[in-house]
Amino acid sequence: MIGYRYKILQTVLFIFILCACSTENNLSIEDFQINNDKTTQALYDIMYKSNDQTNETTLKKDYLYERFKIVHISDIHLSNWSTDNHYSFPKNLMEAIHFANQKNLKINAIVATGDLISNMETTTAMEARMYLSAFNSFFYSQNNIPSFFCIGNHDQNMLTDNTSYYLSKQDLNEILFNRKNYTIKQPFGENYFYADIKTPDNNIIRFISLDNTDQDLTFHKSINYSCITQKQVDWFTQTALKENMTDNH
Repeated sequence: MIGYRYKILQTVLFIFILCACSTENNLSIEDFQINNDKTTQALYDIMYKSNDQTNETTLKKDYLYERFKIVHISDIHLSNWSTDNHYSFPKNLMEAIHFANQKNLKINAIVATGDLISNMETTTAMEARMYLSAFNSFFYSQNNIPSFFCIGNHDQNMLTDNTSYYLSKQDLNEILFNRKNYTIKQPFGENYFYADIKTPDNNIIRFISLDNTDQDLTFHKSINYSCITQKQVDWFTQTALKENMTDNH
């Protein structure tokens, strides 16, 4: 549902920030310095340099200066044993958020695509809650870019047969959605939603996040199975793909 008039692959730049950087201990987020000159230069060239080449991917001149840009992070895996993504100070996550919020880059959105936490068979529900709460806090801290996430197969903490360690979809809802930095359209109590963001050329991109832990009871381990109820399927087809849709979407 992204754009009827323009080829989205020509107008969207996806920036994949790989969580593989390390920094010194005892730093605050203000201490992070982005030293990837090649990345910064590439973004600058895309946004400001004219493109005189004649090929199929050449954009109209009017659209060379403001493209829709997404920072995509994934598999953050906060835990109490990670070196660079310890739940008390997740350096990689903080660096990615700091990077995206550089005003000169004009990033339009940040998406985190699941596996927000890591677990072992001995990870208790209380520990998993701490990791998820830390993600919620650091993901939105000092973050002015519209930011969204979806839930991954690790996030319900179903690695063990001990059901007392599991988190329900209600648990996830209470922990992860108590803080946002952009308006979303979300059914009450559910972990799926959509959000509309205007593009620099006044079109709209709709982000749709689904929930693969969507089961009424914990019959299936979401670590191995994606669980999506008919209710969510109906919401996706009848609401997320239709509600308030315009010619500019």
